[in-house]
Amino acid sequence: AAFFENARVRDPFQSLQTEWGYEDIVHLSHRLKELTLNFSLDRPTFTKFLQLPAQASELVNVWYEEFCKGRAARAVDGLEFLSAVVLLSARPEVTLFRKISLLFQIFDLNNTGGVRRDSFTILLKATTTGLHRMVENFPRPATMTEFETASQELFQHLDTSSSAQPALSLLELVTWMTECPYSLCYISCVSRLSSCLFVWGTNLRAQLGLYLQPRAQLVPVPLVTLEATTVVKVATSEHHSLFLTDTGKVFSCGAGFCGILGHGDLRSQGQPALVELLGHNTIVDVAVGARHSAVVSDKGQVLVWGSADLGQLGLGCTSDRELHEWGYDPCTGGSFAYSSHPKVVSSLWGARVSAARVCCMSFGTAILTSSGDVWCWGNNTSGQCGVGQKHPSNELTFVDSDMNRTAMQVIRRPEKVLFDPPDRIQSLSCGGYHVAAVNERSQVFTWGLGVFGRLGHGDQKDRHQPQLVPRLQDQITQQVACGEAFSVSLSSAFRLTLTGCGSDGHFAPSAFVALPVGPLAAHASRASPAALSHSDIHLDAVVTAQLHQVKFPFDASLPPSIGGPVQSSVVLIDRGLWEGEWLKLETINFDFRVEFSNFSGVFPESIGNMKLMFPMDGKWTKEDCEGKLCFVDVSTRTSATSQSEILTEIYKMSAEAKEGRAKAVVAVLPKGVKIFECEDEPPASIRRFPFGIMSYDHGQVLRDHLSKLIESMVKEAQDSGNFTECMQAMQQWVEMEEFGTGRKYYHNKVTQQNRWAPPQYELPTEACIVKVAQDPFFERLKALVDAKPRGVIVSQQSWRPDVEMLDLPADFDTVAVQVPIAMVSYDMGQEIREIMHCNSEVHASLSIQASGTLLSWGNGTYGQLGLDELENKSRSLHKSKRNDLSRAFHRFVESPSCVAHMHGFEMKAVACGGRHAVVVLDNGEMFSWGAKEGLGAPVEDNRGDPVFVEHLEGMVKVSNAFCGGEHTFALASMPFKSLLPDFAVL
Repeated sequence: AAFFENARVRDPFQSLQTEWGYEDIVHLSHRLKELTLNFSLDRPTFTKFLQLPAQASELVNVWYEEFCKGRAARAVDGLEFLSAVVLLSARPEVTLFRKISLLFQIFDLNNTGGVRRDSFTILLKATTTGLHRMVENFPRPATMTEFETASQELFQHLDTSSSAQPALSLLELVTWMTECPYSLCYISCVSRLSSCLFVWGTNLRAQLGLYLQPRAQLVPVPLVTLEATTVVKVATSEHHSLFLTDTGKVFSCGAGFCGILGHGDLRSQGQPALVELLGHNTIVDVAVGARHSAVVSDKGQVLVWGSADLGQLGLGCTSDRELHEWGYDPCTGGSFAYSSHPKVVSSLWGARVSAARVCCMSFGTAILTSSGDVWCWGNNTSGQCGVGQKHPSNELTFVDSDMNRTAMQVIRRPEKVLFDPPDRIQSLSCGGYHVAAVNERSQVFTWGLGVFGRLGHGDQKDRHQPQLVPRLQDQITQQVACGEAFSVSLSSAFRLTLTGCGSDGHFAPSAFVALPVGPLAAHASRASPAALSHSDIHLDAVVTAQLHQVKFPFDASLPPSIGGPVQSSVVLIDRGLWEGEWLKLETINFDFRVEFSNFSGVFPESIGNMKLMFPMDGKWTKEDCEGKLCFVDVSTRTSATSQSEILTEIYKMSAEAKEGRAKAVVAVLPKGVKIFECEDEPPASIRRFPFGIMSYDHGQVLRDHLSKLIESMVKEAQDSGNFTECMQAMQQWVEMEEFGTGRKYYHNKVTQQNRWAPPQYELPTEACIVKVAQDPFFERLKALVDAKPRGVIVSQQSWRPDVEMLDLPADFDTVAVQVPIAMVSYDMGQEIREIMHCNSEVHASLSIQASGTLLSWGNGTYGQLGLDELENKSRSLHKSKRNDLSRAFHRFVESPSCVAHMHGFEMKAVACGGRHAVVVLDNGEMFSWGAKEGLGAPVEDNRGDPVFVEHLEGMVKVSNAFCGGEHTFALASMPFKSLLPDFAVL
């Protein structure tokens, strides 16, 4: 990076940047191939090759000498010189794409219409060497061996089935040069892509605007078709895209049916083209629907074009031939109305409604006015226009006049949307068939189609008028983005800051993002300037006080005991256990989930103070079990994976342990076998004996913990020389081999006993098994907040380590407003407890972080909600529903739920496509999830958890993102400054 950062064209070569235009360079390429076979140019040939006037002879000599340096033969490599001339050209007609095309022509050395592998190796060497000679501080070229390796790696991925000698096509060369991170460093310097769009996803209708129109682009590439153009916003659908520039101009590309590109015709456009019909209008916002487009001018006018069949243009009756054109619909055999020319929505302009923003549904349009009002028009069948089911402007229309079931309700002219209570709206977003609005109090209203819970009201009902989303009513929502059938919101969170002191003085402050439990807006209004204890930090804090931990008993039947200085403290508590049966150890804060047999007799609420037996190698004898809770590994006895076979083996091991007078048995399942309920009736011998199962993952955690305990116990004894009675007994055993068979056994040198299994350590911990019949969390939380602490921090348990949205019971309403309650993940809770353990005085401060919570709801069939792959695999936030027509299953969430994977990140923008979503972080990084085509990463399947868009890592910082269909545009700056001067100035 240091090379490219300080690069500059050497003085003698600066005039070359404007010497030749595109056609001139084409002639130079032909002349080079005609003059010499090996492209080696001596001085006379080099002069003949350039054909410059006599007054340039001095410069020609300098160029010749510079390109001869380091070469045994006094000759210029013509390919090196010409490659550098091409890439450094500053002539406006020599765009980046044309530069790559010129390189393709030059290095198609055999005139076969492709660049072969050996020619590509020469291309790499010639371009990097030529640029190194012309540009100061450019990196030295690699070795030929390295170039050959790079060529080999690239050509291994080509389809070689059609040719014995594979060659790169122009598309493949463009793809490689714009995808390869190392190549992007050079492209950043030799192009005018300073502010750039990176694009990826499906491109079936050329909506990405890429040259040569690839059908899909899997990883991010710069949109070189808009070189030297600064784009500030993109509106995009699966059919077309609009690009808004910093000068108020609009470019469009994609399919041209219905005139949706705005060029006055129905032609498709492979690359972005200026919408000249907008004339002298300066555009400030753009939006697209499925078959129409809309923009807003700086004067507040709304201009629309495209299909008008469902009133989405807002121009009134389609019989008005001055405003509408008519075309043939091959699907229905009828005709349809459209406009291929931008038209002003005159009813808005006539009513002096000044638009500020516009957004589009699939077949509808909504605007946000400068006064904070919302107006809608278009398809209103499911309430998308938000004006009510019985509004007089509703008009019944048929998509196909011969089919009654195609009846739709439409509104053909803009109508004002009324909110209850009346409020000023500050942002608006449209999905396929629903709308979301954020008012000035940061509350979210939604309306429209309710299928799959996309409105967030906890059901699937349509809403024909705006309705407040209950779960977001008291949150602070910064942004809402709507996808085709889902929604994502970016909301504020608590920021927990810990300061204090210990034996070594003040410790470094620590900060954590905490999810609000209950209302956040009320607490934000009470934030005031505060100086944090034992630090130089000043911030607007909701509360600041000493941190105090309250521990509740595991047994849910016991009443909570709340002691200590609660009223003057911010209190830290654990979430507590959920319904079920649990194993708790005194040496680790982890919830081990166990499932005991239904035939284990009357199971007490708690079995405590039990010693453990867990053979690390899986070998044990019944004598090891007396008085202990025994853990046995099923995989050491059988390779079976079926439930019935596993249960049979568990019955055998439980019978052995019972014979050895064990208190209970827990069997660890084999890897890949999910935990199940032990409902089958066991053999009579163990019918009243407590036995159960534990998942493989939890078994591994327990095994690792016990191994560390043993290692620590042995090391401590060796260091101190103080061996316990148990450890002394362990030292009496020696491993031996049976004569004749070689089978290993263990012999006690003192007692002369023999055993087949290794002797077991007396584990330095005790366990209890807890059965929770009813989740006591809210009861305990209520008891705590009734004691009026300054604040409460809830740490999740290991069983559900991720944060989650909680709806407080009704009796919390007044209390929760007074006491701020925040939730942190299990890992964060562990860090907080460690800080408290290591320091004598810890103070906690809660402040408001503008964006720290990502919530999603609606259709999650393709993973577009980002709620999959939670650490606890048995927990799912989704419901399922089968489509009777397609027989496909859909997964959905009806209320806003926390995208826990993104908890703790500082986020600044979120965008949704048809079946995927992306989020942009404050540091310029990106995450994506949903349909695999839109992720920007070469994954094999859809992803329901956020994927890091690593292709952009370390290269560019993304400032904003725009999604549509299954593709994404990311707005970013190229990593290095361009070497090309402004040609107009020259």
